[in-house]
Amino acid sequence: MEQLIIAWDPAQGSCDWMLLDHNGNRQGPVNRDCPLEGLPHDSGVRTTLWLLPGTYAPAVSAHIPARGRDKILRALPFALEENFAADPEALFFALPENPQGPLQQAVAVERTLLENGLAVLQGQGLKVQQIVPDYLILPWEPGQWTVMADDGMLYVRHGAASGYAIECSLGWQVLKDRLEGIAEEDKPAALRYLRGREPYGPEPQIEILQPDPEPYAEGLFGIVPQGLASPSSINLRQGPYSLRREWMPQLRPWFPAAAALGLVLLLALAAFGTSWYQASRERGALARQIRTRYHQVLPNSGWQGESTARDVIQGLLRNRGGNASRAGLLDLLDAVAQAMQDNAAIRIESMNYQGGQLELRVHAPTVAALDNLRGKLGQAGARTSVRSANQTSSGVEGSLMINAGEGSR
Repeated sequence: MEQLIIAWDPAQGSCDWMLLDHNGNRQGPVNRDCPLEGLPHDSGVRTTLWLLPGTYAPAVSAHIPARGRDKILRALPFALEENFAADPEALFFALPENPQGPLQQAVAVERTLLENGLAVLQGQGLKVQQIVPDYLILPWEPGQWTVMADDGMLYVRHGAASGYAIECSLGWQVLKDRLEGIAEEDKPAALRYLRGREPYGPEPQIEILQPDPEPYAEGLFGIVPQGLASPSSINLRQGPYSLRREWMPQLRPWFPAAAALGLVLLLALAAFGTSWYQASRERGALARQIRTRYHQVLPNSGWQGESTARDVIQGLLRNRGGNASRAGLLDLLDAVAQAMQDNAAIRIESMNYQGGQLELRVHAPTVAALDNLRGKLGQAGARTSVRSANQTSSGVEGSLMINAGEGSR
């Protein structure tokens, strides 16, 4: 799936953008200082990532022993209220996918900025799946910090969910002071240096800074494919700004229809289960009667299943000169089984086979149901006639005479 990468400052009217193919390779050039109206139309087979300027979304951390996202999010504003001039309630705190304690990493951003920015992009027909502070798009691995100087900005990533963006004129000295102010065991083993577009600012002497900067002519956009492949950082589309929250109002009108459809399906399944249960009981009763008749015909033979019983009885009929293909008991029983599949409300009371004819005594709910059974037997190839049909308080007691052959009467 294609991915649209947008670097956009909500305070500006233009943006930089590029497209990546499904393998993460760049498609075409990086487009600079383009109006939002000129962004490629969302074809529905593309995801969109908004690189939010890190100056709007600083990384923060606080010692919070609580576990669980909800508890951490409730505690963060109180733990960090002295760090911000703005009201903590006006800030939105985003956490990594799996926050690890007790030092909690997060990104803070003003709610109004995030809401207004999303509204503008959605107004351009874009569905933004990811919002990432630009400094967190740098590649990173444990034990190493990554620094990029690009177009007068210094981007620093020093953790899976931590870093900052600052102007190069101040950023290098801030970086040096920070490295000097942390304990030796917490210092990175290496400082990877990526150099994008000028100006780079005054580079200080830092012992662990990579001596030969890696050149990236396209600056931050040149490193994006590597950054997307490194350990995941923080996506600001979470909590009240998650895609799920965005889709829920659109889906809510369909909830009653979905509930009604679920109820219909539940009733249909219940009806099918009841029908299947009744049919299985009828098949079981028929199987028991077949076994009983088999032992009446061959009292000294053991039961080895219906298939074996069929072969044995057909062999006897052949030895007696019978026509197994037209007058076999098992053929008639097959016809009865087929007909009963569509007449689950009819109950077989008894069967009697003599002289190539099968007498079937049944209990049917109505005369019409009895006649329907006769018709089904005819369709199954058995010549059938109704010998009697007596109305009772519970239905109809009927007797059918079945002969092998075509049709029914």
